[in-house]
Amino acid sequence: EYVVLGGVLWRFWRKRVALWYVHKSVTPTLRIAHALVDVVLTASRESFRLLSHKVRVMGHGIDTESFKPGIKEGSIEMRIVTSGRIAPAKHVIEMLSVLDELHEKGEKFRFTIIGSPSTKNDEAYLRALEREISKRPYSAKVELRGPVSQREMPALLNKEDLFINLSTTGSLDKAVLEALAVGVPVVTTNEAFRDLLSPFDLYVGNRSFSAVAEAIDKIMNRPDKAAVVATLRNKIVERHSLSKLIPALLNEIGS
Repeated sequence: EYVVLGGVLWRFWRKRVALWYVHKSVTPTLRIAHALVDVVLTASRESFRLLSHKVRVMGHGIDTESFKPGIKEGSIEMRIVTSGRIAPAKHVIEMLSVLDELHEKGEKFRFTIIGSPSTKNDEAYLRALEREISKRPYSAKVELRGPVSQREMPALLNKEDLFINLSTTGSLDKAVLEALAVGVPVVTTNEAFRDLLSPFDLYVGNRSFSAVAEAIDKIMNRPDKAAVVATLRNKIVERHSLSKLIPALLNEIGS
């Protein structure tokens, strides 16, 4: 929107303009902005869906010095977490259907939901989520934690065993990257993570609740789980660390 408002003037003043865009939506406003900028910066190929020579895939900027593995205490329960905006696009209610599958198998777990709604539609979704939780026989094991500051997130993630993400945004969700940076395996249906997580059977392409539950069981029982999470942590540091993103951004803006 800012590019559409100021882009013509910036062109006239010969200012170099870079647009950061991370979403699967391709709108008329985006097309106008794309025509006015010198370069488009995005986190992944899936995060900007116009074919263009202007696109530069930069990765995300995760503070991997803060989001890093810590000492994890053992538990007889599988500690599952998700975080992000409480909204229909995040499919949090559908996560309960995955938990239903685990419950039927006799799995012991608890589920923590971190985040809050930001629109009236999201607030209605939160109320629907609360109703769905109350219907479950394991409702006492589900916690709606509410919003948590960025500073608190690393310590909270280090208490969890698995992160679940059923987002349909089609872009790299920073919450997923933060969990992986901490060393928490992630099971997701988000297509943006297909290339990263498919080799470890952590990406579920068919959005089947039973398939997601199966993927959760598989990673939790893998004998090489520690090696898997260490490998993924290294990939996040290599591709998505804040210390690498900032110099790359400055280079693109100043070039």
